[in-house]
Amino acid sequence: MSSKIYLLPESLINKISAGEVVERPASVVKELVENSLDAGASQIVIELIAGGKKLIRVKDNGEGMNQDDALLALERHATSKIKTEADLFAINSLGFRGEALPSISAVSRLTLRTRDEESELGSRIRVEGGVIKEVKKEAMPIGTIVEVENLFFNVPARRKFLKSIETELGHITELVSKIALAYPEIGFELYHTKQTLFLAPPSARLLDRAYQILGNRLSPLLIQVEREFNNFLEKGSLKLNGLISPPEITFSTTRHLYLYINRRYVKDKLLTHSLLEAYRTLIPKARYPAVILFLEMPKEAVDVNVHPTKLEVRFSEAGKIYQALLGVIQEALRAQPQQLLVHESPIQQHKARVELSVEKFFSQRQSSTKSQSKFGFPTRYKPAQEAIEQREKKSPPEFQKTSAPIIIEPAQVPLGAGFSQLRIIGQFHSNYLILEALDGLIIIDQHALHERINFEKLKAQIQSQQVQVQNLLFPEVVEMSFQSAQVIKDHLEIIKNMGFEIELFGGNSFLVKTTPSLLGALELQTLFEDLADELIELAKTKSVEDKINHLLSVIACHSSVRAGKVLSESEIRALLEEMDTLSVPGQCPHGRPALWKIPLKEIEKKFSR
Repeated sequence: MSSKIYLLPESLINKISAGEVVERPASVVKELVENSLDAGASQIVIELIAGGKKLIRVKDNGEGMNQDDALLALERHATSKIKTEADLFAINSLGFRGEALPSISAVSRLTLRTRDEESELGSRIRVEGGVIKEVKKEAMPIGTIVEVENLFFNVPARRKFLKSIETELGHITELVSKIALAYPEIGFELYHTKQTLFLAPPSARLLDRAYQILGNRLSPLLIQVEREFNNFLEKGSLKLNGLISPPEITFSTTRHLYLYINRRYVKDKLLTHSLLEAYRTLIPKARYPAVILFLEMPKEAVDVNVHPTKLEVRFSEAGKIYQALLGVIQEALRAQPQQLLVHESPIQQHKARVELSVEKFFSQRQSSTKSQSKFGFPTRYKPAQEAIEQREKKSPPEFQKTSAPIIIEPAQVPLGAGFSQLRIIGQFHSNYLILEALDGLIIIDQHALHERINFEKLKAQIQSQQVQVQNLLFPEVVEMSFQSAQVIKDHLEIIKNMGFEIELFGGNSFLVKTTPSLLGALELQTLFEDLADELIELAKTKSVEDKINHLLSVIACHSSVRAGKVLSESEIRALLEEMDTLSVPGQCPHGRPALWKIPLKEIEKKFSR
């Protein structure tokens, strides 16, 4: 009888195992850079071609290896990081499994060059598909250079699923940024086809490294956090330190959350929930802070041997850590005085003074002419210091709860529905418009509706290639973080097609000269940060149409009347008239309901009529 169970060949075992460690070029960079850090390197250089698909070269000045150790390092589960089972529960190094080099060499053409202090010459080992092809001596400085060429050349099914060069490069730059934040004392360099992408010289402070990676707009506003709990855990003390953003600075994704356990970047639901809980009552829903936070604890108190990627961890005393982190962040936010979101440069101050003078001059000459849009929203030429009145929000009186809630239905919005002809009852909580229909009440979220209108208008203009634009009286400089600048550069053509005239302005800065007319007077810095976040989240899609629609939803959100703005009856009527001219669905571009209807029969039922 023939056997149904077979022992797999070694070459196939290696390829299967490599799949757990090597998912994409960024996985290779992560493993090699972590090896460099464990080797005590003070300078790490990363060079790429074709987003790492053709070449990844990582060079360091660490302690290096002799030839025997270098050959052994290419064997599976050979490592210098742990020796006994007890070491597995007290890991000090970033790597410890002994899987990185053999996994990478199994699916690529790998060249390892290394030399330690005791060796007169270095060793050069060439491996192809897991098979050693050449071993020889050569002159080189102390340290290690690993070259990985043609990743997945022998696994075409895996290579087929690699994304575009821009996408793979984005994953690598994000990874290098995360690692560099944890090691400010170490220099990092990143190059792509000989173009410099990232230079972070060694620095003495975390804040200095934050400037290098996050840019000089966000970094000065970050709040320093530092607290030590002596003998807090069963195994010893817990120390927290890092930088957090004030509640006034938020982002559209969690991309700016950098969490580290003993300087290892992790993705942990417990820590993330604790952070967001600390900000919950301080920032709007679906907005997120920027956080760079380091937790130092005894190595016995955390298990990093959960997954080959080493991104997931388990804590022996998770509840204590959660409460400690929550308390420290809340205390820091309470102690910090409210900061102004915009810190104006001398150029911005000069621009504001000129705008104010121009406004005063024309208002004296022609008082009836005012620079306002159809809804009375200020345009780009309003004075920069114009005060924005905020209505004091009062809590509504509490009414006795009934056993059954009123049933509300999403309102159907056919073309030409004639909403502008309905009687306007008023505005509720400065957020919702109340209209009277024949068979009930219609409640409109003013921001969601205006967002949908602007989305449809801009989308139609782009499709007809007739985007209405406004030239800025003063071109505005937008400064981005390193990764955000890279993704904006990669998508400049799409952004220009949306009505922006934008050009590089040196480093990670851009000069914006023209914007879509419907934007009015918007804070371009915040808009472009949200556009970059959206593009990074969309990295996995290749559809240009999907990217355009998502970017349009961001632009529409920023250009729409905000919740909390008091509207006059004429402004409400103008909004409804615009709504009548468009085929507007009952949701905003993000999918939230824009319109709800309370049927008259449900209201009458509540009053027993």
